[in-house]
Amino acid sequence: KIDGAGNSSILLDYSTIDKTPYPNTSYYRLKQTDFDGQFSYSQIKSVHTEKIKKPQLEIYPNPTSNQITLVGDENELKDIIIYNLLGQNITTQTKQVIINKDKIVIDLSQLNTGTYYLKTKTSAYKVLKK
Repeated sequence: KIDGAGNSSILLDYSTIDKTPYPNTSYYRLKQTDFDGQFSYSQIKSVHTEKIKKPQLEIYPNPTSNQITLVGDENELKDIIIYNLLGQNITTQTKQVIINKDKIVIDLSQLNTGTYYLKTKTSAYKVLKK
């Protein structure tokens, strides 16, 4: 439900986002209600959505003291970047060892104790080094 501007002589735009659409196809229509309670409906519109699978990544142990292991989709594990809390890329201060196409071990022993952010192809993860 979105409140209108009342009487207006100019074109107004309204929008909303359906945060829980039905899988595949959702159907929408607008209901406009006047001040006197009368209402009308717009034409029905269909919107087709495809569920986007978010790649799952397992990171352990977290918190860690020296190294972390990442297990997941090989495309997600390409080009891993590590940032400190200031947003500085500190990847070169770590060593990444590829175990196989879907498993990587990262040596964090050269980093100070603290919070770091590990960025994969589509996501970012918080890693705590103790």
